[in-house]
Amino acid sequence: MKKKTTLLGLFCAVVLSAFAAQEIYVSPTGSDENTGTSGSPYATLAKAVSMVSEDGAVIYVASGTYVFGSTAIIKPYNQTIVGDDAATTIFDGNNAVALIDGQTEMQGSQKTLTLQKVAFKNAKMDVTAETGGSAVRMGAKTNLNVESCYFYKNLSESTSGIIAWGGAIYFCGNKLNVDKCFFEENSSKSSATEGYGGAIAVRHLWNTGGTTHEVLGATYAVIKNSTFYKNFCKSKGGAVYFNKQLNANLDDEDATFVVQNCVFLENKGGNGLQLGAAVALSSGSNSTNNKEQSIILTNNTMCNNAIVNSAGDPTYKNTVLLEGFRYTSYMANNLITSSLSANGEALFANQPAPIEYGRNNIIDKIGANINGADFTTNAVAMNNVVVAVTPEELKLSTTLSGYPVGTSFAVPYLTVTSGSVAINGGVNSYQINTIANPAPAAAVEYVLSTDMLGFGIQQGVRDLGAFEFSPSTATTTELIGKNGFVNENGGVRVSKLNSTNRIMVYNTNGILVYQTVVRDTETFIPLTGSGIYVISINGKAQKHYFQ
Repeated sequence: MKKKTTLLGLFCAVVLSAFAAQEIYVSPTGSDENTGTSGSPYATLAKAVSMVSEDGAVIYVASGTYVFGSTAIIKPYNQTIVGDDAATTIFDGNNAVALIDGQTEMQGSQKTLTLQKVAFKNAKMDVTAETGGSAVRMGAKTNLNVESCYFYKNLSESTSGIIAWGGAIYFCGNKLNVDKCFFEENSSKSSATEGYGGAIAVRHLWNTGGTTHEVLGATYAVIKNSTFYKNFCKSKGGAVYFNKQLNANLDDEDATFVVQNCVFLENKGGNGLQLGAAVALSSGSNSTNNKEQSIILTNNTMCNNAIVNSAGDPTYKNTVLLEGFRYTSYMANNLITSSLSANGEALFANQPAPIEYGRNNIIDKIGANINGADFTTNAVAMNNVVVAVTPEELKLSTTLSGYPVGTSFAVPYLTVTSGSVAINGGVNSYQINTIANPAPAAAVEYVLSTDMLGFGIQQGVRDLGAFEFSPSTATTTELIGKNGFVNENGGVRVSKLNSTNRIMVYNTNGILVYQTVVRDTETFIPLTGSGIYVISINGKAQKHYFQ
């Protein structure tokens, strides 16, 4: 009996090993002459991806800065590239090369690339054909998941008059998912009049060769819980550009684009009145051959985005551009405001044909040719507020909390302060069953149950924007827990924290003076004056005297 058990165990071990995913390791101390195991890692991502040979492969990249000498060419397999932390695992293009290429070999594969916990910095792509994505570019019929990543100062640039697309990410595959990422100072530039999507360009293409029409993507994109800060494009979509190729004679597919719980701060679009400093969508022509595009925006905070002149000075406030004939927009719980220019409007739709639906949005004036009853005739009934309004009037912070990125990566964010009309101003549910693709059997819920930091509804009603305000509820003089508080010069140091902590500090008037999300065991809270403060950690609070 014992012998049978031993043989059975051996058989199971052999079977399990046969189905184990391929694992490849990369380390700053490795060598491309190694075997790529945990004990013998490679030195470069280019070598690691060249060794992928099966679906499900995982490439583990240790903390360190990897300066790329060449672009990593992704092979046509389902695979994941995961770092230790986006604050410490850094892919650096040295302002000379693009980083990840999912077009050359992966295009047409229907395979998925997943990127997690990696920073992409200083990538540069010299655009010689209509493409882009200096950090990541994905070809037709591919899928891309990006989670907990940081994109900083990546540039797609053309000096020959060719259009550049997507400063950091260029995607024309099937499905794109972006979650918990931070895009800072990425750019798409061209010597031509066009350059689209300072951070991300999502592009719907078709194959015009031969007699058979073939849709190449993109048909579905979701961007959520992410922040876009100071990105720039030459024309439309200072941060994000959704595009559906315009052609009246060729049939195409429906497409759905979703942006949820995101922050857009100080993004810029250039070239006169090429609009959409934060988000732009271009849809198909007015032809039955062109199917529908749906754009869904829920719980986004969009602040101080602007169109700029050649000197970079704000000349026109326009945050969201919706253009073309073949789209329907759905918007709920958004804050869209700016104080950078007196001219322009936050939302502009340049065709009267589409219908725009909105509930519980505050929009700093609205543009031309918008005929949706929810935004106009029924604006009051649908709780849409469309007026000239500044961030200061909304009591909206214009400074990113959690910025710059620290020793552990966390997405920076904007907050509202006590007394803002955004607090409890939203709806808890916004269900849509008319989206084009994918076609759901029932309505789909597009108000997420948590804010961009992962915290749930704080007072029973969802707030406007990406962040949920939490009022002080401190009634005790002793914190429930064992955290330590030590006064230091300029503030107080808190120790013995858990893995994730939401810290909020109030003065004696109940005004929120500081907040952050901490993923370390201790943190420093800056305080500007002596006195009594209420420090709340994950909803439990104590009074603290600082001198």
